[in-house]
Amino acid sequence: VAPQPQSQAQAGGGGGGGGGTAEQFWSLLDKADRRFARVRDLPLFGRREPDEYGKVFRIYTQLWRMQQEHRHRLLDAGLRRWQVGEIAARIAHLYYSQYQRTSDTALLSEAFVFYHAVLDRGYFLADAADHLFAPTKHLRFLARFLLVALLLARRADTVPRLTTHIRTLLDDSKKTLQEADYKEWKHVVQEIARFLRADSPFINMRPLRYSYAFDPPPDTLPTVPPTVKKRGLVLNDAMLCSYYQNEVG
Repeated sequence: VAPQPQSQAQAGGGGGGGGGTAEQFWSLLDKADRRFARVRDLPLFGRREPDEYGKVFRIYTQLWRMQQEHRHRLLDAGLRRWQVGEIAARIAHLYYSQYQRTSDTALLSEAFVFYHAVLDRGYFLADAADHLFAPTKHLRFLARFLLVALLLARRADTVPRLTTHIRTLLDDSKKTLQEADYKEWKHVVQEIARFLRADSPFINMRPLRYSYAFDPPPDTLPTVPPTVKKRGLVLNDAMLCSYYQNEVG
């Protein structure tokens, strides 16, 4: 099971460690599904975190703890591995959505941890025959993970692995996917291949902006000294640079 990130050690409250019955789990899972559908429609701008986001995150972290602490009991009650994977993938998606809102790169790293755990443990490969939409869910998961891996500059290992998985899964699912869905995913695979070909010459080139591949972690970067903060910053204390024409820094 994927490690519980330290930043969310308190997010789930203590709900997962109580009775942990199957009835509680299924009820909470149904509630989480409904709230997640609402969160997906929220605008991805504004630094103030919507109340609904915090609520759905707490529910999913509570579900994650419950399946960790009561795995055998829940498996006996009908829990499938792909459902565990979906919980982890949705936690990762929530992290990524919040990264889009705040540009906090630590959230992007947390999303990577959960996505990587789902991939390594093959959650969406298990019980696939019992789930009608298994190929589609698996493809969406791989595509979202690929986007996070690209943002984190994991071109050497994770990106090639994911592109191979997507291509192989699509070929294997040709007979089970509807024709329109297959054509759409085929187009996605082609777009991924085009992007990677165009981007390959720039893998080892340092961009002007912050890069995970070349720069130290954000937490280790120098900050403004307290004495400077007290007297206030003025424009000539900063240097603005960009390679986008007409961009406002």
